[in-house]
Amino acid sequence: AGVKYAAEYNAKSFYENQINLRKQFRYPPFTRILQIITQHEKQENSLKKMNEIKKIIDTIINKNKFNDINILGPAPAPLFKLRNKYRYSIILKCGNINEIKIIGAAVKKERRGNDVLVIVDPVNTL
Repeated sequence: AGVKYAAEYNAKSFYENQINLRKQFRYPPFTRILQIITQHEKQENSLKKMNEIKKIIDTIINKNKFNDINILGPAPAPLFKLRNKYRYSIILKCGNINEIKIIGAAVKKERRGNDVLVIVDPVNTL
């Protein structure tokens, strides 16, 4: 439908279509997205780090009784191997930016060098 509206130069209908899809699938601006990526030259180290981060996230969610967070993953990142590093990803969707900030800050504490990337509202999730 979006292509049809663009071809017809119907900006209002395109916007309405896209904003309804974003609301339905819980994408910004209706929710905030936090993506966390682990990366390491050894696949097992990247996966181990991601499992540690998942435990941190679960602990924070349970401790603070956050109940409006959708978690996708952990799973291999779409670009699983990039620049000779194996990558795993977890994506969190939440309507509350403060909850995203709390989780993001806790994960950032666990960073060692560039082995963990924390991205709020990523443009893409590759």
